[in-house]
Amino acid sequence: MAKKACLFCDKEADKLEHLWPHWILRRVGMKPIRQKFGKRPAKVIPHSWLEIRCVCEKDCNNGWMADLEKENVPIIGEMMENRSLTLDAAQQSSLVAWAMKTAMVLDAVNVKSRGRFYTREECAALRLHRSIPAQTYIWIGGYSDSGYSADGTIVTLDLANAPKIAKASVSTFVPKL
Repeated sequence: MAKKACLFCDKEADKLEHLWPHWILRRVGMKPIRQKFGKRPAKVIPHSWLEIRCVCEKDCNNGWMADLEKENVPIIGEMMENRSLTLDAAQQSSLVAWAMKTAMVLDAVNVKSRGRFYTREECAALRLHRSIPAQTYIWIGGYSDSGYSADGTIVTLDLANAPKIAKASVSTFVPKL
């Protein structure tokens, strides 16, 4: 059996990556979640963590990804508590990179049934340069309720004479106290 490669580098994916970091789950609380992949029926699982074997431990999980997480704990923490804050350019770039990394990890959850949306080159560019894929838009907004959600889907635009004229991935993350 071939070993699975890390999303972000050429090493073996030898680490389970948490979609929701422990620090977010500790703040929001562990709750049952509804999990649905593709056209399969939804199921409720009793815990709040979702782990995906998709990254290498040394260089990615405990390297640049851990650094990115540490940079964003204060920013996301303030946002989760609905505190108003102004982000400078470096904070905005860091938050965008965190959201992109999280979308790429979410993309790996359902890869067996629908394939990958983000290319290996796009994932590597995020790791190496914090480059966001072309024609990618990231919005940050408020949410008035509490809880958390991670939703992702791939959508296509089909026209009568040109099927799959466009393809997009939409990911939504809501961590809120």
